Amino acid sequence: MNKLHIKILSVITVIILFNFAVTSYSVSQGNNKTGTSDETILRTDSKGNIIGGNKKDWSYSEKNYAEILNSENLFVGPNEKSKTPKPVSNGFVYEIIGSKLILTWFTAKGVMTKGFNIERSVIDTANKQSDWSDIGYVNGRGNSKKKYNYRFIEKNLKKGKYLYRLKMEMPDGNFEYVNLNGEVNWVNFPESTELYPVYPNPVSDVFNIRFFLPVKDEVSLFFLNGKDTLYLLKKKDLAQGFYMMKLNNKTYKFQNEIKTLYLVRRSIIRKVYSGDIQFK
Repeated sequence: MNKLHIKILSVITVIILFNFAVTSYSVSQGNNKTGTSDETILRTDSKGNIIGGNKKDWSYSEKNYAEILNSENLFVGPNEKSKTPKPVSNGFVYEIIGSKLILTWFTAKGVMTKGFNIERSVIDTANKQSDWSDIGYVNGRGNSKKKYNYRFIEKNLKKGKYLYRLKMEMPDGNFEYVNLNGEVNWVNFPESTELYPVYPNPVSDVFNIRFFLPVKDEVSLFFLNGKDTLYLLKKKDLAQGFYMMKLNNKTYKFQNEIKTLYLVRRSIIRKVYSGDIQFK
């Protein structure tokens, strides 16, 4: 082999070794990636809007996320008691169970009532209100000697915003109107359990957790911290509906960590809903 061939082989060997070193470094760098990258953790802003990351990281349907996120009145705290009806003179309340809207009110002791017309108005996309229309009637109890509860169930509502009022009729022919406090924002309710992205994510201080239960069930919500389980909810019986919790990271003292939030239902064996949260 002459000197020229030897030089050529030397150059080729150097090139091969260089490429191998670069490739090895790149693979090593890729394998050493931590969960702090934007690609692996779904990032949200302080209002819950998604600003980057892996959307498959959470157990929810992205289809209706925007409208559900903006429906603050749908969410309640998992430790809150049911909304208590107020005296009819001060208004009345509603709750959503499954696909039913339940309007609830009561009359105080001694109130004279013949009955109640339930009326509904629709708010269109231009925020204009339609005329009131009668949707039902509930008989009164006359001069009740005690507080009496009333309710009316609205079924098969379409997506939209609604206002409700009662036309309270007296035995002497007089009447008065009582408006529902606030509007009803009816959305396309999910058919399955959903654990929505925590926000803001990454977390520096306070963060919000939201989830939806399609049926009544026993729920646990927790972090795994080494061998310990840190419960946010432990075997809590909850009705169908949307739930929200506001938590302070100072309680858990997670710093520079990624923690997976788990939600499990007692009635579903081995089904776990989860998502990753980055704590600064």
